[in-house]
Amino acid sequence: MAEINKVLVLLPVTEEHKKLFRKEAPSAEFIFISRNDIKKEMLENTDVIIGNPPIGLIKEAKELKWIHLGSAGADMYVNKGVLPSGTILTNFRELMGLPWRNICLRFY
Repeated sequence: MAEINKVLVLLPVTEEHKKLFRKEAPSAEFIFISRNDIKKEMLENTDVIIGNPPIGLIKEAKELKWIHLGSAGADMYVNKGVLPSGTILTNFRELMGLPWRNICLRFY
């Protein structure tokens, strides 16, 4: 995967999770925020989103390389023109039976 410079994390995470994220990508900027508090400017130059951003704002993430949804469903995100071309889309489809907060959060 290409270099990761900016990661927007929209899922509720603990301080320990934040440390794990930063350990895996020490040169990346991390923004930990609720999806309801996202501002348009936060999506500029974002490489990775972990969580479900509002569909109306996702078009601002023109540099997006990967989005990992915090849900099993991805219906709204797979419509043509929602994600930038070439964006990798993953979700929790296979993991919804497990407590996701205890999963090791590694993204490459």
